[in-house]
Amino acid sequence: MSFKRKSSLVEELKYEALEILRKSNLPLGVGDVAKQLNVSWSTARAILLTLEAEGLVDSIKTAKSKVYFPKRESGENR
Repeated sequence: MSFKRKSSLVEELKYEALEILRKSNLPLGVGDVAKQLNVSWSTARAILLTLEAEGLVDSIKTAKSKVYFPKRESGENR
């Protein structure tokens, strides 16, 4: 697999993960996103951490893990 193809796959997974979070009424854990994307837990975690670093999602630490949700755009109500 070439670098360009890997890059486009990562971008597609990032887009799909963001859409999953946007459509959810509740914050989701890594496992929830992994199941919906049909990828491993570690791949989903990497995608979510990347989206968080890019400022597209936020997270909250719970007692056992982190949950993720899309970052609100200014003026947007949830």
